[in-house]
Amino acid sequence: MGFYAEIRVRYGREMSSTLKSWSSNNIKLAALRNRRVFLLECKRLGLHPKHMTNNFCQLYGSVTDEVSSRQAVNMENKNNKYNRQFALTKQKNLDKVRALTDAQLGKVRSQERWVKNISGTNIPDRVLKFLSLGPKFSIDIPMKEISIPKLLSDVENVINLNDSLSPDAKNIKRAMATNIITNNIKPNKVVRNVIQREFYNCKRYLKEHPDLQVLQSDKGNVTVIMDKSQYIELSNGILNDLDYYRRLPRDPTTTIQTKEADIT
Repeated sequence: MGFYAEIRVRYGREMSSTLKSWSSNNIKLAALRNRRVFLLECKRLGLHPKHMTNNFCQLYGSVTDEVSSRQAVNMENKNNKYNRQFALTKQKNLDKVRALTDAQLGKVRSQERWVKNISGTNIPDRVLKFLSLGPKFSIDIPMKEISIPKLLSDVENVINLNDSLSPDAKNIKRAMATNIITNNIKPNKVVRNVIQREFYNCKRYLKEHPDLQVLQSDKGNVTVIMDKSQYIELSNGILNDLDYYRRLPRDPTTTIQTKEADIT
């Protein structure tokens, strides 16, 4: 006699039907739980899947009557189907996240000629691709990475340089800037999209390799990566060129300041 047939004989047709529904829904639950993990991961990374399911139901069943040891083994086999379905759906969703991430990163255009690695370190392509975006590439940085005093100082400097504004107009600009900054300073406001993930990966790599120096070329807007020892050697070579530089016996700052004060 089969498992469900025995349940029907011992506990009735309704219990057998309920147990079948529980087994079916338990398998569906594996897919739904993975679906939830997938959607939350997309939200965390700022990805936009083609299809989103916002309403889904998680059904749980239970057996209140005592079952035999053989029936318990059969129930364990049913539960194994859930585990297999869960693992299968999890892998599919991970593949979807990777595909969406690659598609999102593909929208960011960069070229290999925009970054030049002349160091002795074999830098990962992922880091080189992000550095090739250049210093002018803008990303949404979390508030914890922004220096509020420096930001306020920059705002004040911009306002003071605008001579076309009256004192009252400057105060209005200060109030507007303060309001904008205050509205954007929110506790636990963390942005973790795909581009930011690449930013933190690059930042972490450079922190782990303090011997590397990242510079911007004088021409061509190319990012240059070189060994810090090489950079110091080249800098000393330029400074030791006596045709263009000479060593001063003392610091001339005080003398220059005195002359400027006398002129004014």
